Amino acid sequence: MSKSRVLIVDDYQDAAHALAVVLRTHKYVVDVAFRGEEAFARAREKTPDAVLIDLGMPGMTGFEIAHE
Repeated sequence: MSKSRVLIVDDYQDAAHALAVVLRTHKYVVDVAFRGEEAFARAREKTPDAVLIDLGMPGMTGFEIAHE
């Protein structure tokens, strides 16, 4: 059985890394991105099963990322 892959997108790096640690302890495979463009690149590389997005990021907001 394969593990679920989660992509975390958050400009606040400490929060993104902390959430990644929690998810990894629950056996998820986790990727982290800090900007919208980076999130799209990671999603193309490793097709996540779920994406957790900070909605209030500068530049491309989480709403814009989700819309795309």
